[in-house]
Amino acid sequence: MSHFSKELIKFLKDLSKNNNREWFTENKKRYENFVKEPFFNFIDELITRMNMDDPSIAIEPKDAIFRIHRDVRFSNDKSPYK
Repeated sequence: MSHFSKELIKFLKDLSKNNNREWFTENKKRYENFVKEPFFNFIDELITRMNMDDPSIAIEPKDAIFRIHRDVRFSNDKSPYK
């Protein structure tokens, strides 16, 4: 179950230094390749394994993952990403 690479940590460190839409747009492929897709696969595998022990667990990975964008409309912190 090794879904994550060192690129994930590098991306998150870079995002923390560049928490703005312009940077994220330029690095969206990195996000999709090293964060979103591996995390989705990890959650999918985790749910599948949990379902073997407890068949009542019937959740889709997309319903167990939150989005990276923050709702900044009513927040004092206008950083767009979590």
